[in-house]
Amino acid sequence: MANPRSNNGSVKPIKLFKNWILTITSFSFFLLIITQACGDNNGIRVIDPDSIDTTTKRGGDGKMVFLRECAACHSIFKNMTGPALDTVVRVRDSAWIFEFLTNRRLVKEDSISKSFKKDFANTECQRFPELTREQVGQVLQYIEEAQHPHY
Repeated sequence: MANPRSNNGSVKPIKLFKNWILTITSFSFFLLIITQACGDNNGIRVIDPDSIDTTTKRGGDGKMVFLRECAACHSIFKNMTGPALDTVVRVRDSAWIFEFLTNRRLVKEDSISKSFKKDFANTECQRFPELTREQVGQVLQYIEEAQHPHY
């Protein structure tokens, strides 16, 4: 390898510039790899509900409530921390779901509840006492109208 120093002992400007570019490029590539590997929440896209204009998109208020209250633990079609919600709406009616979310002590544990607890390591869904029947209905409508993605 050629000596990067000139005859008087100083580093040649061209070699210094090339080393600097190589270092910056390598560091940028490293950050890109780390961001791609770790920054996407294990393949789950995190959406800021405040960034979505729900007045023009399908689902309207139901989508906003879903993103604000449910999306941290649930997807519509994929199991996450909690079960996929398309599965929940197939086995539970809207009255049960409303009581479960807002006033859990009115809901009796049954074989479906026990199965969900077992499948999701006894993780318990957060309570949402402030949700109205209308909001829960809007979320359920949003879930029912969602189209399954093609994986």
